[in-house]
Amino acid sequence: MESVQEIHKATPAKTHGKFTRGPEKPTFKTLRFSDWDALKDQLQVSDLAKQCVFSDLSEGAWKGHWILGELCAQLGLDFEASIQPEIGHSTQNYLRYADTVGRLIDNESEGDKNFMLSYAYCKKLLQAISSKGIRNVVVFPPKEGHAWGVENVQFLTLFSQALQSTDCEIVFAIGDSITSMPEEWEAAVQQTNAANKKNANYRLPGILPQTVAVALNSSDVLNLQNGISILPPTFGVDKTVFENEIFETLEDHLQVYLALHGEHACTISFLRAEAGKRFAEGGYEIALRILDYIKSFNISEEERASVVSQMQNIRIALMDFDAAAAGELPTDNLPDEYKASLYQSKAWGLVMTNQPQEAENYFEKARTYLKPETFPRLYLYLLNISALNKLRLGKIETAFAYEKKIEKLLEEQEYRDWHIQYINAINQARLYKKERDLTISEQYYKRAFDINYRIKNESDLLYTNFCFAQLEGLKENEKRAFIYWLRTCVHWLSNETPEALAPRVAQAILRKRLSNRSGHVEDISKALLQQLTEAAKQVGIPLDFENEAVVPFTRVDETIVTKEKAIGGIGIGLFITSEKITTHYSGPNFNELSKLVLQLLRTVLGISEEETIGTIVTDTQFGSELPSNQYELLDVCIRHQVDRIQFGKQTYELNVEDERQLFLKSTVQICPALRYIEPGEQRVTVHYKRYFSPKKLATEANTVLRLLNQASETLSVAQVIERTLNGNEETEAIEVLINMEKDRLITIQYNPKSV
Repeated sequence: MESVQEIHKATPAKTHGKFTRGPEKPTFKTLRFSDWDALKDQLQVSDLAKQCVFSDLSEGAWKGHWILGELCAQLGLDFEASIQPEIGHSTQNYLRYADTVGRLIDNESEGDKNFMLSYAYCKKLLQAISSKGIRNVVVFPPKEGHAWGVENVQFLTLFSQALQSTDCEIVFAIGDSITSMPEEWEAAVQQTNAANKKNANYRLPGILPQTVAVALNSSDVLNLQNGISILPPTFGVDKTVFENEIFETLEDHLQVYLALHGEHACTISFLRAEAGKRFAEGGYEIALRILDYIKSFNISEEERASVVSQMQNIRIALMDFDAAAAGELPTDNLPDEYKASLYQSKAWGLVMTNQPQEAENYFEKARTYLKPETFPRLYLYLLNISALNKLRLGKIETAFAYEKKIEKLLEEQEYRDWHIQYINAINQARLYKKERDLTISEQYYKRAFDINYRIKNESDLLYTNFCFAQLEGLKENEKRAFIYWLRTCVHWLSNETPEALAPRVAQAILRKRLSNRSGHVEDISKALLQQLTEAAKQVGIPLDFENEAVVPFTRVDETIVTKEKAIGGIGIGLFITSEKITTHYSGPNFNELSKLVLQLLRTVLGISEEETIGTIVTDTQFGSELPSNQYELLDVCIRHQVDRIQFGKQTYELNVEDERQLFLKSTVQICPALRYIEPGEQRVTVHYKRYFSPKKLATEANTVLRLLNQASETLSVAQVIERTLNGNEETEAIEVLINMEKDRLITIQYNPKSV
């Protein structure tokens, strides 16, 4: 019989292409493009198609993540940029819009989805570029009058850092002209004469299918990999080339491009659908550009209101509150739902830009026109933002009354919306904290954070500890406050993508007004460094960390280093190893915080100076929290086969048979992250409270979940295997349960009575 240890080794966590980022501005090489042969000489390559990959941004971006998508197409990587719901077209049914709002809330809580997507694909691109021997990533930058696109700037900044450890570099090949460089970069544009235009009346943006390139009858085409072609940035054709038969073969986003340049007519319905797709891809600026174009049409009042409402919903989702505050007001002839939407979105922008007096009248109108019996969930969101405005007006009693009304209505509703329930709980926690009723405030904080139990993302984990650190500080519980600040900083240092921290969390740390401007890693690190330093002084810990090494922190599922030892104390536990991995971020404040945290961990956990620490590995217990007692530490040790344990002054050692027996005696329960289980004839479908999409279960998982759902007692791992998986080898059965726990279907908790 195979051991638990051998089972776990079958599916180890891996790290692919991890690279270090920092606060420095990237520098890009630029050159002037004249023709393909000259470009070969400039890049010192023999075959452009095999040694380079291209992206044509000369006419601007017309899809979200334009550059990333073009690179993936040439390198044979599947690419799908679907990171948001489609606002305002397929979701225009107002009755269903509350579901869209829920998804937007989840996405905002997770952090910068565009950055996360770019980072994930940077690691894939690194592997592909290395395996194919790519020497240059050639980008035709946007000409004057066209934009880079925020997500493209973000990707190029990130990818330039990823490429620093390779022989490949990003090169900007400038054609007729170039728009201004983003302030995030340093790039010296050669001041030479622009290349001569060649029949440059018109062109199509981006890399093209070879069939389209052939139809353009150009000898200047460069055929790339995977049936793709690219035209020089100096190339253009007479617009009469785009006859209807050619136009109809173009992809939808190219039809939008031609429509916005006045060459072809597209229906409003088509354009609005395309705007929704661009938003879903992360191409937020493109979505708004399309909708702004539609507004120039001679359309009815109701059509215009629908388009403006779509734009306002996008602005609110993007936290572009200045633009939302300047939004149009409805006319008197519109249906009530349009009036409610436009009044609410404008008022929302006003309150978030510190204009509560102007917002109040519009909120009153929105509450008049939005019928709670028709739109019960949307009405709760309206009450919630109205409560904030009352607070900004100094009417805290009314703000409380609105939040209490939301709480009561939530209890009465058959359908439980966990998103508004979370928001309602967190808002009441803040109100009670403002009133210094700290006991009740703590209860509501716990109620809010319990909703995310077992599904907390990086921003949730940090924010939970941040809120409790502040609360314990107000209660003058210095020791508890210190532990929460320490855990906050451990989460921050362990986060592989700190640049993507949710804006509400970042701006809470920085004490700034909520907006679409994310916090810089160095600024957040500096603020946390100050808070942790003060917390350590409050509990009397002498600080002397200047000689500490800068040790990388990483999550347990992002590394394959050997976890040599588990070490913990009351409130915090983690793994240490002498192996050193590549740190994901390096900057003066970030590194200083890392050194301080290491010194405090040595002090709090009793780690000797002789103990060599190369990397600190943290486990969040499937989105719950760092281990905070000896049983939770034992839990993660069994899961990750760590046989050396130190908790306080006591040390323990496990062997493989110990781990197996403890695991078999562990209890199995349905994961609290599940919202409900939908029965089916053959298989059930599980729905989660937040973040995770519904999942139809495989046969074995379906059988286990049915058993747990019907059981009248708590079952052990051994009992579950015996009753549902006894046709499998023990190793296979345990693997099924381990994967179910990863999917947040069950929780496996180690029974202290068996220790």
